[in-house]
Amino acid sequence: MTRILITYVLPLVLPALVWYLWHRFRPQRPGETEARKGWAAAPWPQLSVAGVILLALTLGSIALLVGGQPGEVYQPARVIDGEVVPGRHAGPSDGN
Repeated sequence: MTRILITYVLPLVLPALVWYLWHRFRPQRPGETEARKGWAAAPWPQLSVAGVILLALTLGSIALLVGGQPGEVYQPARVIDGEVVPGRHAGPSDGN
């Protein structure tokens, strides 16, 4: 669950969260009303595009940087004698 939150939800929400915190705690500009400091003032199209770009960069970097070496085969998690053995990357000569 934590991996899903960090991998998918955080990159989508982070631009909006950063914008909201910046917008909330910056000094009030002359002529600006207090009501204009909330979520209604958010540039939603730009924040959405930034979130999607950040998500794409996150997923792309995970795809490129995480995993086994070339030639290795992924062996999924399995149950052996009632104990769960986690998945791993094994070389072609490692067998089962």
